[in-house]
Amino acid sequence: MDIYQQITDRVIERLKAAGQHDPYGMVQQLVEVYREMRRNAESTDARAWYLAGHIMAAAKEILQRPAEAMKFIRKLAERRADKGKTLEWKTPTGFPWANRYCKPNVKIVHLESRGEHVRHVVGDGFKSVILRVKSMNAAAPNLVHALDASHLTRVVNAAASGGITSIAVVHDSFGCLAPQARELHRIIRMQFAELYSQDVLADLREAAGSSEPIPAKGSLDPWDVLHSEYAFA
Repeated sequence: MDIYQQITDRVIERLKAAGQHDPYGMVQQLVEVYREMRRNAESTDARAWYLAGHIMAAAKEILQRPAEAMKFIRKLAERRADKGKTLEWKTPTGFPWANRYCKPNVKIVHLESRGEHVRHVVGDGFKSVILRVKSMNAAAPNLVHALDASHLTRVVNAAASGGITSIAVVHDSFGCLAPQARELHRIIRMQFAELYSQDVLADLREAAGSSEPIPAKGSLDPWDVLHSEYAFA
């Protein structure tokens, strides 16, 4: 079953349970989320945050191993931030990657024209202060994007070596001329399996100079993707 559908079904179950047994309790949760947002000066709709909380909880229930990996990556970013450093790493294709989020250096500029005054907030570089929470929250998504980019690079290089030079790419989707589609699909899956046969989390931990325990691996074999007909669009 599609993983998105599994999470959707679990979220619906959670929402039904919250409303079915205690409608007043669900309203109270919304009120509590709204109050917390007000304290933190958040302008987003409280209902969106409430739903996001259920989505995150459902995802963690279904995707336990990825949730552990995300927690591990966040911990590495946190440890680096506590030392005033960014989490840096070299991708499997050799491209440097840095999860860098520093406090912006902001200046206020006052302008006047024909008696009207305007105030603009202008960014002028960054300070050396690491944004700890931002760094933690962004580390896992940024790592995934870097791996997607590595996969894309490997696919394009392998395809070009095999004579497939007309390729269209959008993030993790690939396109080519119809007669070459079957071969490109094989290349995509092969490069994916080779990429994720590497211990990426171990490499990231080594680059971070950490001794944080690496999450246990699940039973999924990356090479099984070679037999997946619908692995990529």
